[in-house]
Amino acid sequence: MTNIQEQVIQAVETADLLTLDSKRVVDRLAEILPEGQLVVDPARIDAIQRRSRQDGVGEIYAVALPDSVEGVSAVLRLASSLGVPVYTRGEGSGIGGLSAPSQPGILLLTANLKHIVDFDAVSRTITVQAGVVTADINRYLEGSGLFYAPDPASAGFSSIGGNIATNAGGFHCVKYGTTRQSLLSLKVVLADGSVIDTGRGVAKNVAGLDLTSLFTGSEGLLGIVVEATLKLLPKPISTSAAIAFLDDLSEVGEAVDAVQGVAVQVSTFDLMGVPYIQTYPDAYIPAVGDAQWMLVVETDGLASAQERDLVFEALRGTGASVIAPSEDEVASFLELRTSGRAIPPSDHPRWLVEVDAAVPLSVAARYLRDIESEAVNHQSQGVGFSLAAHIGDGNVHAVFLARRREEESEPPAVLSEIRHRLLIRALELGGTITGEHGIGLGLKDYLPLQLGARNLELQRAIKHALDPQGILNPGKWL
Repeated sequence: MTNIQEQVIQAVETADLLTLDSKRVVDRLAEILPEGQLVVDPARIDAIQRRSRQDGVGEIYAVALPDSVEGVSAVLRLASSLGVPVYTRGEGSGIGGLSAPSQPGILLLTANLKHIVDFDAVSRTITVQAGVVTADINRYLEGSGLFYAPDPASAGFSSIGGNIATNAGGFHCVKYGTTRQSLLSLKVVLADGSVIDTGRGVAKNVAGLDLTSLFTGSEGLLGIVVEATLKLLPKPISTSAAIAFLDDLSEVGEAVDAVQGVAVQVSTFDLMGVPYIQTYPDAYIPAVGDAQWMLVVETDGLASAQERDLVFEALRGTGASVIAPSEDEVASFLELRTSGRAIPPSDHPRWLVEVDAAVPLSVAARYLRDIESEAVNHQSQGVGFSLAAHIGDGNVHAVFLARRREEESEPPAVLSEIRHRLLIRALELGGTITGEHGIGLGLKDYLPLQLGARNLELQRAIKHALDPQGILNPGKWL
């Protein structure tokens, strides 16, 4: 008897949490996974689930941590034969309940798929396994003159597989696109355990349907991405920046329009509140003044300084206070976003709801004003407010907060009502209910309003064709 099988028996005898069916599942998993790649202890399973940000804690028979494509395939063959649900997760940085268990099953983590499979400097491609942390790709590429462009705020701890599952964006997607634009091919394990490659590592590939795009953003509903061939770009020779400080969101709208009127493709175009504590150099205190908002605009490439100067003058033309910080100084401002410290701390528990909508840039200023109106109208009810945006993409992250009282088990109705109105408003403006966080459980009921019945019917038909038993991440929007 293996060590893992002994753990299974002990967990069943001492905790009495597993039914006969679940015992059969974990016994079979113990037969196919090597030592150290299976977790069955309820306390450890609970701890693993709680490491994810907003995916909840439901009953999980076991956590599988295969370290090879063959291992993932074996787990799915077993799950398919038993009709057991499989929920796939990377580093757990996603939000919105994307991999929350809706019924008992197996939690499959890609954390052990950590290999850089291939790097081709001439073709400018790199092939990595799904568990590779996003920022580690560029660390690996240091000195090569190349870089991987997508840079979500979670790049320091999110995995490339999770980025693909959500089609993650980032600060630079205004110029370089989301994850999808940097993918050439995926290796995917399907629900029955079979393995496919969705493309080839070439820039031009029009043979067959574009399955690479199909699996990108599918949130683990169609298959498990285990490997990806990524497109690399020459690292920009220089980077320049301009930061504008503005008093209100009406001024922000004018400044956004001014930047869009310049014949320059900026590489970063972000909006955030001026930090509630000073995280920027002392030299810029006079420029910041009493401003409430800041626009961070970067340009890159050989002409980055000249392009930045054009943006700088356009911003000054709106009456904004504008600075031209160094690269390190820009990082000191952006640290507010990447560290998650955009929301002031509180000495009591709080409810929090977020809207991750995206609207056409031509109506972004209008949407910002709608968000601000909600905050002002409900301030007397104890509702707090925070806002940040990848404004160059029209992707707005609005957070509304209220004090969490001991007797409450769910957010107060006012927060849910604000969220509902802003999601509907985004659709009315021709936008989407989510720009980068995904549908998961949190937006499941809103998706039909965006897609329409026939579109959703087609998507469910695709899901059924690839996963006829419905074992991959069940209970979600498909």
